[in-house]
Amino acid sequence: QKGPRVGNPNKEPTDPCLRGFCLGDLKRFFEEHVGEVSFEEDGVAPRPTCLATKLMRKCTAYNADHRTDISRGRLAAQRTDMFGLQKLVVRPLTKERQSSLAELWNPDGTQAK
Repeated sequence: QKGPRVGNPNKEPTDPCLRGFCLGDLKRFFEEHVGEVSFEEDGVAPRPTCLATKLMRKCTAYNADHRTDISRGRLAAQRTDMFGLQKLVVRPLTKERQSSLAELWNPDGTQAK
């Protein structure tokens, strides 16, 4: 049975089991929209270090543009957390298609594992 209609209303609904994505998708997303990933050697295995530099710049610009409303308590300042990521990166990316990131990255679906 197919899941509820999501994404483009003219497209068939995506089966929820096909809304998966791979670690590589997440790494590419982070590097393109959020920041930098570097790997440090600790003697056992490479350990990733993620710096949200791009998201930090987006938060700084948003906070500067909205400083009056933020200071008056009308808007919340954006930070490099999931709330800032959702508002400043995920929503703008998924708004046009009204889809999830998984559907945006893999329009034909990827089996969740």
